[in-house]
Amino acid sequence: MTNQKDANKPKGRGMTKKNDINNLKAQGRKTKLEWNEKGEPIGTAYADMQSWIGVKARSTIPLNYDDWRHVDSKLKEKIWKNTYDAFKLPETYKPKLLSDAGKMMKSFKKLLTRTIILPIAKSGRIEELRATPEKYPELNNEEWNDFVLTRLTPEFLALSEAQVPRAKMNLSHHRSPRRGMPNVEQDL
Repeated sequence: MTNQKDANKPKGRGMTKKNDINNLKAQGRKTKLEWNEKGEPIGTAYADMQSWIGVKARSTIPLNYDDWRHVDSKLKEKIWKNTYDAFKLPETYKPKLLSDAGKMMKSFKKLLTRTIILPIAKSGRIEELRATPEKYPELNNEEWNDFVLTRLTPEFLALSEAQVPRAKMNLSHHRSPRRGMPNVEQDL
């Protein structure tokens, strides 16, 4: 239920659609990537590709997969084909691309858990979790509800709490920009 205050609130950015890349793809053209001497993609096209992979992973892979290794190979192939059709990539890049997609899915699920599910659950407003978050309209409501249930099990909550002290022991918090470390090295 929205009140007047919510109706006047500006909408967030929403999911990137990458229309420039979609337009090229529709014309049968691919976005060209730059590569460094180590054979790693660099440049702004690489950052665009990373965003593209994240969007394709989130819109292709259901939330109910608990482990990337268990995701149906047909779904992974769909992400690869979609990205391969949009960017000039060698076939040898497929394992790295799919690994990145898996990391992005894990990161997205962590984001949903830490910023939406747990704060709402801890405040006792569980009923609010029945509907998918407005910020993520691409999520399937049934999958969302199943995902919420898995994140609120005593086993998951205990595992989550056990990870907090371990994470605090990490002295080197590595946060690579979306452009990736090869681009950071290139800048230096």
